[in-house]
Amino acid sequence: MSLRLHKEKGVNARLTYCPRCGGEGPDLVLVGAHDKVYKCLSCGMVHFGGRPKGGRCQECAGDVKFERKLEDHEKLPGGLCEKCEEEAAEHKKIVEEGGVYFKCRDCKIEGVMKPSDFTKMVREQLDVQPPKPCGIEFNKSDCPKCSPTAQEVASEKEDT
Repeated sequence: MSLRLHKEKGVNARLTYCPRCGGEGPDLVLVGAHDKVYKCLSCGMVHFGGRPKGGRCQECAGDVKFERKLEDHEKLPGGLCEKCEEEAAEHKKIVEEGGVYFKCRDCKIEGVMKPSDFTKMVREQLDVQPPKPCGIEFNKSDCPKCSPTAQEVASEKEDT
């Protein structure tokens, strides 16, 4: 694969950050002249580098719009850091043993639930048996972190 060099910055090397925790990423990305940021008008996905093929979002095929050029020392999302790689492997093992991935669309928390009667019921409803992965999505009304009930429990724990 060839890289079109930037006329002033050459290979235009960029450090990365872990997209999961925001810490130091393990990669070094050579962007060359592809130093632009585009954003999907439909789903909001951010595209780094050159304009996506066909001018369409890689996620939803919506139209993308030029946002800006990368700043001089801006880091790019890369691979997971070592700590997050280990945690992802641990989560995968829990899910293979009957656990379930979860996330909240409101507070963005993500994690896994260890095997339990609840995860067994979720898997039965989804018709997905271990070791195959499956997951559920919460919203503010039922999230274990941001729901009103969870907030009340947290408040009670602080009072004791």
